[in-house]
Amino acid sequence: MDIDFVPLIRIPMTDLGASILSHQQFGNCAKIELKAMSCLEAYGKYRGKEKCAQLIEDYQECFTNGTQVKRAKAMRLERLRQYWSGERKKLFTDTVNSTSI
Repeated sequence: MDIDFVPLIRIPMTDLGASILSHQQFGNCAKIELKAMSCLEAYGKYRGKEKCAQLIEDYQECFTNGTQVKRAKAMRLERLRQYWSGERKKLFTDTVNSTSI
């Protein structure tokens, strides 16, 4: 959240483009983003980074899915390790035949 997007010229058209930089229309992170932005607005930019650190961290985790990506990578590496060590005969299981459904 260190990057500020401040327009050079402030006109009504710049307010229309402000929604591009937010997650308010996508739904998943809208509530967390609103809480984080309200906290930052209440405490200001510099003091808000300290006071609202947990909300900002939760918001960043929401839109980057960092923990989910790390978990999926760990599962994939574990599966590969098991395959290479001989604990698994196949890397992946067979898929279901499309005519059997």
